[in-house]
Amino acid sequence: MMSAEKTIRAQARAVLRGGWMKAIFAMIMVLLGAAFVDCISSVITLIYFELDLDMLWVDVLYYSVIVLVDFTAFFLISPIINGYIRMFYRGATNNLYHVEDLFYYFQNHHYGKALSINISFILRMLLPTLIAFIPVIAFNIFCSVSEVELQVTAFFNFILSILSSLIVLLWSFKYFLVYVYAVDFEYLSTSELFRSSKRMMKGKTGLVSKLFFSFWPWLLLSLTVLPILYTGPYITQAMCICAKWIARSESTFTQEG
Repeated sequence: MMSAEKTIRAQARAVLRGGWMKAIFAMIMVLLGAAFVDCISSVITLIYFELDLDMLWVDVLYYSVIVLVDFTAFFLISPIINGYIRMFYRGATNNLYHVEDLFYYFQNHHYGKALSINISFILRMLLPTLIAFIPVIAFNIFCSVSEVELQVTAFFNFILSILSSLIVLLWSFKYFLVYVYAVDFEYLSTSELFRSSKRMMKGKTGLVSKLFFSFWPWLLLSLTVLPILYTGPYITQAMCICAKWIARSESTFTQEG
């Protein structure tokens, strides 16, 4: 008898066989969104170096502008992520991909709701992220005032960053159902989506973690650009199938007050 993780991965491959091109197209669109934000950063950086002004206020202004512009650009195009999840989640429920789902949240009456969900997720994850990265920050401060070899600093900084990122990821699983509930229950407010996800995910985050970490060879493969066109849709589809199993494990949806 196959484990739950193997069953979900097999189901994901079955869904993908019926729509690989659409799945890859969706992945490319998300990557293009990330590339767009990166291009904006590159332009600002180029202007900064062209000015060649060795003044503290210019450096402060540069870092302030690049953070603000990058965040604004990412935030404004972030509904593509909502649409990406919607496309794969609906694929999990009816075994068909609809490309229009990818751009669903760019419609006027859905765009604001998608932005509301995304900013709420970011704000809820801000404090846990800062706490999780305290060891990284502390280590860098220690290294800046101590004579530590650069190679040692880079190695331990990388390890601590990975561990901190995993802690943030595990914490975020309490909100695992927010984006799929936004598909199934569009009438719910943003706060209700997050409360409902927290309620439903109690005692189930371990199941999601086991599935996600079962993809560790694929995650390592994703470190290079080209394989992510396969690994990205594969992992996304499996996670969406897992979300379907959890979200529909109750016969009726009970809204938490």
